This record gives sequence, structure tokens and C-alpha cells, in this order.
Amino acid sequence: MDAAGHLFGTTNGETGGIPGTFFKLAFTGTGWMETVLHSFSGADGIGPSSSPLMDAAGNFYGTTYQGGNSNNAGVVFSLAPAGATTLSVSLLGPGTVTSSPSGINCPATCSASFTAGTQVGLKTPAGGWSFGGWGGACSGIAGCTVTMTSNQSVAAAFWTNGSVVPYPSPAGAPQVSGVPSPPPAAP
Repeated sequence: MDAAGHLFGTTNGETGGIPGTFFKLAFTGTGWMETVLHSFSGADGIGPSSSPLMDAAGNFYGTTYQGGNSNNAGVVFSLAPAGATTLSVSLLGPGTVTSSPSGINCPATCSASFTAGTQVGLKTPAGGWSFGGWGGACSGIAGCTVTMTSNQSVAAAFWTNGSVVPYPSPAGAPQVSGVPSPPPAAP
């Protein structure tokens, strides 16, 4: 149950080949109104196994019996609440990015949901690597604040002290323009 008194649950498949749904029940004063928030497709799971758990930010987590990969072994899923937006951080080099309000502590957690309209501050705690700058929804080397009007992506570049080339981005990482080059090495 959320703060507004809505109940949440799952169905373990329905007629018509739907592999399950995640739904919300809202009390209308005289009865309950059901809203389907997610219909599973098979690739994202088949047959939710129990009611999802909700964290403090309103994100839901659960499991399915089947679906997912070619082994059909089920999935662990995460669903953001309605009105939520997602902020994703890519690290270019081994550094750390944290957010305020909390949710991102990258490299451990590099994506989080925030209510639309939230201003999310990102920072790079001190460490053995130098911060090179922001790319994506932020730019430059000063602080980064993202207003979550839609899903956003931010890149943070790091390099070792004295290096002349930023650490290469991991395979599959998005290419983000606007990340400044590192300063030249000391003579």
C-alpha cells in the first residue's frame, strides 16, 4: 500500500495469452477501481510470483516464474511508479557519482527513478581519480543539477592524475559529447 492508500498486486496470467499484469487498486469511496500499470510480454517475465515490494521512492520489485532469457528461468523486475522519470549515469573512467536526493551511488547504482519535476544534484566525491567533466544533461566541471522533466542521461569523465587521455569508456557505453578533455600532463 502506498501513502495514498492504493493497493498493488499482480495477476499470474490471463486469458488471451497475456503473461501477467501488475495493477493498482484505488478506493473511489464506494468501490475499488483497477488500473493495469504493466502488462508482461514474456521477454520481461511470465507469471509474476507474488505482489511486488515497494521501496521508499515508490519503485516496485518482484519476480516472475518464467520468461526473460532463452532459459525461460524467470526474471527479477523493477517498475517505476507513474509520473516517475529515470536518471542514468555513465562513468567514463573509474570514479564515483552520488545524487541528492539519494538514489544514485555509481558505480554500484547508476540509474534511479525520481518524481517528475525533482531537481537532482550530482556530485563526485574525492578519490584517487581526477574529475574531468560532465556530458549529456550536464556540462562543464562545476556541479550538476538535473531537473527531471523526462528521462535523462549524464556522463562523468575521470582520469588518473597526470594522465593525458581519459580512461576509455566501457564497451557499449553511450558516446556523449561535451565531456572536456583532460589537462595536459605536467612537463
